[in-house]
Amino acid sequence: MNKILTILAAIMMAVMTSCSVKTVDVAFDPNVKDYTPVVVEILKSHPKGNVRILFGKGIYPFYPEQGAREFLTLSNNDSGDKRIAFLIKDMRNVTIEGDGSDFMFHGCMVPFAVKGSSNVTIKGVSVDFDPLAEDVNAYIDAGMVCTQVDRGWPTAFGSEYESTLSSYILDLVSLEDAMKTLDDAWAAAKAAGQA
Repeated sequence: MNKILTILAAIMMAVMTSCSVKTVDVAFDPNVKDYTPVVVEILKSHPKGNVRILFGKGIYPFYPEQGAREFLTLSNNDSGDKRIAFLIKDMRNVTIEGDGSDFMFHGCMVPFAVKGSSNVTIKGVSVDFDPLAEDVNAYIDAGMVCTQVDRGWPTAFGSEYESTLSSYILDLVSLEDAMKTLDDAWAAAKAAGQA
């Protein structure tokens, strides 16, 4: 009987140890320009989950270049490989918790993707995206770009718009380089009297 109780106690200890949740503190540091590789590494180091990622108060920037890659099928979006800051895949017991933290996502990326996982909680954070969409609308309103839907492809940027956008979407250039290329193309078009 003692042997059976000892075996049961050992099994219960193994189960309890494998289910214990580890807390990882992510302190805000204004010198960190991209928290994406930080969270990707934390999640990779806990492949089964059982982790609580605790963020201090602050504005945390996330960029797609070092995000996890995963094929996703999203509603109102194209299916395909996406860059993801928080890829929670085949995990259990994952908590992402902030102290009123702000997560600011830049570029084309998916903030959170949860696949094949259970007991996932996200709380105490706000999610926002950089003002890129507002910038594009300002370009359209100023007549710098004609949208494909109502007026055809962009006129001011010509072929530069389509090739730069494609390069950015395919992750061949950074957002900063893409925006600089488009700004330079617009300035050249404007100087040539094409705008």
